[in-house]
Amino acid sequence: GAVAEVFLQQNLINKNICSPMGTEVEAEVINWLRELIGYSVSNKLTDVTQLGGAVTTGGVMSNTYALMAAARKHPDKKIVILPDNIGHYSLSYATEWLNLGVKVVYCKTNQYKLDQVELKRLLRMYGKNVLFVGVYACDSMTSTCEDLEGVYHVVKGFENDIWLHADACHGFALSFSDVYRSKIKYLRHYDSCTMDPHKVMWLPYTLSISLMKNADDFRKLSRTNALIMDDPLSFGQTTPFIGSKSYDSLKLWMVMKTLGVRKIGEMVEARINNANSFYALLKNDT
Repeated sequence: GAVAEVFLQQNLINKNICSPMGTEVEAEVINWLRELIGYSVSNKLTDVTQLGGAVTTGGVMSNTYALMAAARKHPDKKIVILPDNIGHYSLSYATEWLNLGVKVVYCKTNQYKLDQVELKRLLRMYGKNVLFVGVYACDSMTSTCEDLEGVYHVVKGFENDIWLHADACHGFALSFSDVYRSKIKYLRHYDSCTMDPHKVMWLPYTLSISLMKNADDFRKLSRTNALIMDDPLSFGQTTPFIGSKSYDSLKLWMVMKTLGVRKIGEMVEARINNANSFYALLKNDT
């Protein structure tokens, strides 16, 4: 898929310039992933802003989209709460790149998860000024999966308007597995999540996806331009910071069409089993 994508030379910014098949494939990939984690799906594509997601260049861009959407929805809120010590740089850097004028507050962690007692304290301290809470499923340093359900109830129980985001660039692959899917089942309740198939699905770089539970939230990022994007099925509307847009989704489409959810899930389980076996060998080596 990665090799074919290069020679097909598709630019998905405008389907009228190149074959519309690229637009259809990319939309199908976004819908597959939305369905996989439990977000609603738009069955009839008439406008790419209905998809509630986009294929991006990497997790940094995907996480930035989530923060942009949150800031567009609640422009007056100025506090972003992120986990201390385990965080990926993309979310904290994005606050500067976007010139949001927000304050990043780091919540202490316990066993590589948010300390929920401390999280409650921070929510009380900053009150209705909290814009965004970000967590990891799973974090890129330890692969520990956050208590997604516990954090959800703490945050939404305090204030439903707080944007709750899960960086699932590593952990989203668990959604393919019958054995491990339960660890991330609460992703479906989060306002946004990000995924990196190029990290955990044996795909060449780059390929990342940013999804939002409510497609209307994603639509706030859209723009039109008569020169190249004045068409409801052109991805140029929904890809901030990206001009010409490569056909990166083709490689994931091919993997999912060829293997299917069950086979990919078995591969994910095999990888985890191998890691557990290696850990057991090290632990028992005297």
